Amino acid sequence: MTELNFPTIISLAAVDAVNPCAIAVLTLMLIAIMTYRPEKRRNVLLAGLAFTVSVYVMYFIYGLVIIRFFQVVQALTMVRLTLYKILGVAAIILGILNIKDFFR
Repeated sequence: MTELNFPTIISLAAVDAVNPCAIAVLTLMLIAIMTYRPEKRRNVLLAGLAFTVSVYVMYFIYGLVIIRFFQVVQALTMVRLTLYKILGVAAIILGILNIKDFFR
């Protein structure tokens, strides 16, 4: 297993922050700002930068929390096995619900 160090987490957050959903939200937000105040082009740049930085920071924090959580769970064998069973059952239930919704 690859060791997750600080540069790896930073690069993973950067890659994850560039996803189609975030780009679509950013585009819609910038179009709304341009429509509301077309003379304030500087606001569009600042809003775009603020959105991009906040998405990156949040993905970075999520990554740190998730990695730390699973490191703690790995240390506790009994909790790990129980958590894996709970997550497995939850995944199966969600899959069944998705299949049910598909046929509706």
